Amino acid sequence: MVNHQPQKSLDTREQLHVVGTFGYMAPEYVMYGKVNEKTDVYSYGVVLLELITGKAAIQKNMEFNQGSLVLWARSLLSRGLSEQLIDPNLNEDYNSEEVQRMMTAAQLCLRESSSRRPSITKIIKLLEEPQYWVKVRKGREECSDEFKSSREPRLQRCEE
Repeated sequence: MVNHQPQKSLDTREQLHVVGTFGYMAPEYVMYGKVNEKTDVYSYGVVLLELITGKAAIQKNMEFNQGSLVLWARSLLSRGLSEQLIDPNLNEDYNSEEVQRMMTAAQLCLRESSSRRPSITKIIKLLEEPQYWVKVRKGREECSDEFKSSREPRLQRCEE
């Protein structure tokens, strides 16, 4: 996770020093050094993936795509293989609706663009309130229908 620590520089202005582990760092921080509240949302998505899969963020074996849990999970999700993410040690002893909400939350948290990630408040609401999840899914279906029926979909509303 990101640890925001102000440090004094030579010109006496405060600088932001970010501490974190590579497997949890958001792309915008790794590539550009940009930090905001959505950086932590990304890290939370990695933690959710760890809980779902029972695997660490960075793997030493190359079973995963370049050793990254996020890249491996994205490859499975993009092929519609989300069930393969679930930790086999759970022996199907889990609430599938809760795991599905966790997967949805992880996917939202791990969006490449920080501007497309929801706030942590929305993620917590998604996890804690099953009816909120139903509302989000219904909204996505409406947006999908709107996209199919219109040449200029209201993407802004669909992202909320």
